[in-house]
Amino acid sequence: MVCELPHGEDLLGAIENAAIKTGVRSGVFSLIGALENARFGFYGEEGGYEPIEIQRHLEITSCMGNMADEDGRLAIHAHMTVADSEGRVYGGHLLAGSKIYMRAELMIFEIEGAQLRRKVDKATGLHVLQT
Repeated sequence: MVCELPHGEDLLGAIENAAIKTGVRSGVFSLIGALENARFGFYGEEGGYEPIEIQRHLEITSCMGNMADEDGRLAIHAHMTVADSEGRVYGGHLLAGSKIYMRAELMIFEIEGAQLRRKVDKATGLHVLQT
């Protein structure tokens, strides 16, 4: 499924809304487009994501992730790289707060016959896919 994500929307929220609208609960996705700003997380040594914020227009060079059920709700897990006008590249775990500039093109691939599930790993505290 191909979805156009509109200008001004929060990228993570727009991905989740598109998945809900299309009815996909287990899948993977790929996305390209542009952002007004970016907000990433880098998993630190102390546990938890340390936020990285970039406040300028950026090109999304790659964004990929998966969609899974976590305790009855849809969980989106994505990593993204972006580039600025000088070709510098930044990336990490996509956090809420990245605003779409112009548009983003999202392609969702449903995994038929599978039910992806996430659960908190007690050792790390991360929400991981169950095998």
